[in-house]
Amino acid sequence: MLCFGAGSLGFEALSRGAAKVKLVELNKNAVKQLLANKQLLNANNLDIINGNALDFLQAPATSTFDIVFIDPPFRQDLVSQTCELLEQSG
Repeated sequence: MLCFGAGSLGFEALSRGAAKVKLVELNKNAVKQLLANKQLLNANNLDIINGNALDFLQAPATSTFDIVFIDPPFRQDLVSQTCELLEQSG
């Protein structure tokens, strides 16, 4: 999940049976809260990355994903860039 903010959908995916969830979020305060929630919920199958989603997508892939959710900030033209990088990386 890219540009994920509060991480609600990621935690929901885990509660519904997702084997593993990876969240990529740029905002440090959001990541701090995600890490606290991860610990509180003992969500060991949740990876949280504090970083830029576009940079993450440009790096060599280390895993594959069945589903990718994106929720970039409004009015920054990140949807098309993100989808293009997802398509390029397969």
